[in-house]
Amino acid sequence: MEALKSDQSPEHAWKNLAEVTLASFIVFNRKRLGEVAKMTTSDLTKCTKGGNGVALGGLSKLEQELCKVLWRVEIIGKKGRTVPVLMTNKFKDAMDLLHQSRSKAGILEDNNCAFAMPHSCS
Repeated sequence: MEALKSDQSPEHAWKNLAEVTLASFIVFNRKRLGEVAKMTTSDLTKCTKGGNGVALGGLSKLEQELCKVLWRVEIIGKKGRTVPVLMTNKFKDAMDLLHQSRSKAGILEDNNCAFAMPHSCS
């Protein structure tokens, strides 16, 4: 993350951080690559922490405590179903940095893929 904050080779640093963050999401959430890789920047703007009272009622005490410390973003999975993806504060910081440095890394403005590659349409 520090390499991306400096101005030395932002494209390379962005690509490395995106790949590591994507792999971390897959392992942490035990999700398929295809689901998480399709996360969009608009999905990230809907990222929330905590939960609403109705949903928390059916959770155990441990699960309720986890809702307080983990971020949740919902993406579209197989068959158009909503799939929750959880992230720690460290993941959230990495995603925020990726989002803030998109133009510096050469990500095209009309590319809304959260893990886009520099100078690519996807």
